[in-house]
Amino acid sequence: MNPLDFTFPLAALLILVFAAGWGVVLSRRFRLSWELWGIGALTFFISQAVHLPFLALVSRLAYPGGPPRGWEPSPAAFFGYAVIVGLLAGLCEEGARYLVLRYWATEARSWRQALMFGAGHGGLEAILVGGLMLVNFLSLLTMRGQDMSAALPSDKLAQVQAFWETPWWAAFLGTWERFWTLPIQVFLAVLVMRAFTQRNSLWLGAAIGWHTLVDAGAVMAVSTWGAVPTEGLVAIFGALSFLGIFLLRETEPLLEEAASPKAQPLERESVPLPPPEATPESLEATRYES
Repeated sequence: MNPLDFTFPLAALLILVFAAGWGVVLSRRFRLSWELWGIGALTFFISQAVHLPFLALVSRLAYPGGPPRGWEPSPAAFFGYAVIVGLLAGLCEEGARYLVLRYWATEARSWRQALMFGAGHGGLEAILVGGLMLVNFLSLLTMRGQDMSAALPSDKLAQVQAFWETPWWAAFLGTWERFWTLPIQVFLAVLVMRAFTQRNSLWLGAAIGWHTLVDAGAVMAVSTWGAVPTEGLVAIFGALSFLGIFLLRETEPLLEEAASPKAQPLERESVPLPPPEATPESLEATRYES
């Protein structure tokens, strides 16, 4: 039995657990509606419906012979390509987040709601990645032990064979990446939300910039160091994003309003009444009350 028979499905299922886990924890901890998670998930879908065709168009126009695959022969060309890839992702995803919050989720204007919104965005991405891993694994599993030389080209056949020779631990690289990518997506949602809570569009620019740095850095790192060190870089970005989530925590507007003296209803000042005058009649009326 190949160890991948166990580790690969497990790695994919863990990704699905991470995707749903953020939503479960946030909904219970902050009593948030899953509707906002769904809006965030739909935002990711909308962003990719724009991002992927736009990326293909830019690649076809700017790199008709194919995009550069590494630093050779031109480091400047590869650096520029990595920045373009990261910038397009940042513009499309953060732009979609901003537009959805501006015109759809108009009542979401708090740090907690930003967490749930971002968890939906990153959660759907993780679900698609984990689901695709399972589908690919099942597809490769059906081909194992069969003579596919007549059905597949030689290069595809070599890829199938290379997959089953992959070390067992390599299956968890995707799980590790999704574990750290989810806090990155949540942090980006917090940055975009601040464009509304602080009424400053520079926060949207910060979200686009951070997204560009993360994606461009990953593109350059995988060609420079390989897959494993790149996942280490993703973990650094994820840890910094996790820290940023708490550093940018804001007091809930509703809590501020409730704590404000202006928000409290006016109450009449209670004035103590004088004790009733003791008379023989009053004493006679209260003698049975004790």
